[in-house]
Amino acid sequence: MKRRYGRISVILITVVILNMSALSWAQEDTLSFSIEEAVKAGVENSIILKLVKNQIDLNEVQEDIADEIGQKLNLADMQIIGGSTKLDSGYSQLQYAIDADLLTPEQINEKMKELQKAANTLNSAKGQLDAAVQEVISTIGRQLGMTSSYIIDVPSARRLLMDITKKVSEVSQDSYDTYKNQIALQIQKSYYDVLKNQKMIEVKKKAMERAEKQYNFTKDSYELGMKSKDDMLLAKVYYIGTQLEYEKAQSQLNTDLIELKKNMNIPLDQKILLTDVLQEEVVDYDLHIGLNHGINNRLEIKKAMADKEIHDLNVRFINNHYSAFASEYKEAALLRNKAGLNLKQVLLEVESSIRQSHELMKSTGGMLEFSKKMVDDAKENVEIAELKYQEGFNIETSLLKKLDIESTAGTIVEVLAAEENLAQIEQKQIEIIYGYNLIKMKYLNDIGDYIY
Repeated sequence: MKRRYGRISVILITVVILNMSALSWAQEDTLSFSIEEAVKAGVENSIILKLVKNQIDLNEVQEDIADEIGQKLNLADMQIIGGSTKLDSGYSQLQYAIDADLLTPEQINEKMKELQKAANTLNSAKGQLDAAVQEVISTIGRQLGMTSSYIIDVPSARRLLMDITKKVSEVSQDSYDTYKNQIALQIQKSYYDVLKNQKMIEVKKKAMERAEKQYNFTKDSYELGMKSKDDMLLAKVYYIGTQLEYEKAQSQLNTDLIELKKNMNIPLDQKILLTDVLQEEVVDYDLHIGLNHGINNRLEIKKAMADKEIHDLNVRFINNHYSAFASEYKEAALLRNKAGLNLKQVLLEVESSIRQSHELMKSTGGMLEFSKKMVDDAKENVEIAELKYQEGFNIETSLLKKLDIESTAGTIVEVLAAEENLAQIEQKQIEIIYGYNLIKMKYLNDIGDYIY
């Protein structure tokens, strides 16, 4: 008997342990994310960003290759210069020997053949070097959008190659940051979509509970002979309608959760918990501080400035080898001017976006404060309608006049109208809160205050 109880005890302990392990696993199976953590996870998991990062790594390799090419061009140029010096020295020595009558005609002829062979080799090397330099310059020109070709010396070509390649790498990094910012904004919006629909479910659940309470009161009153069957049926239909709205909101929440997980690039069946909430407090941001911050930090400005610097470099090198009247210089100068105009346009667009976002944020903040008062008034209106219906008063209200149903004062219709009005105002308030959070997100992004 004791051994039987012992086996039972072991089984019970094992079951308890297994249940505790299962509970622990279930808790770990749900991942919690603040909005910053969601953005971080999405950025780390983004395939697009990995592709762009791969291109940045390639640019770094190309920068090393450009340095190697520059060094080889410089070495080849130095060797050709050294070879030219030696060839000139050889001709000078031969001429001295001829003048001093130190060589026979056969020796002179042999020396001339050797020098001519060396001269041909040197000229061929010069041609190959010039072609290599021209290929480098043509490649740079195509990247800058130039159609005309130009010729500069080897040291200048090497410096230009290195400077342009470095700037291209900087532009690639700016492009990476731009993509990262777009992904961050997408994730933030998806996060706010989920928060909004979570709030919507709360509101619709309250509306459903109010409708259920009213239906039960009307049903009980009908069964006691105090209210008509019409009242009971109207209350029942309205209650069912609130149930349908609640189920619809739940479906929308599930859809938004899938969208968020997709944007974060995590398994779509992964359970997640959002730890942040929609902010309902209005924050007053200084516009001038925002403008200064945006001009110094916006990615579009950095990219446009880097593009302008690239064309400045190109013009500076061409100016050292061509006159201001040459077509090569004119084309480079026009491309530089185009880059400068593009920078001015970007600066204008950035300032405009910051000012517009700030203005919209202010107005939405004002609507948010006003909506709180509307919800309080609508709740009081429901309480009054319920009291009138329960006590049998038929005094008209402003809401009934607004809905053109003054004759329904003190009836179930007035109660349901007041409840529906409250539900709509509560939903409208959530839309305003959601809109305020989105526009605040956009404003912070517009001034370059990035979340990542």
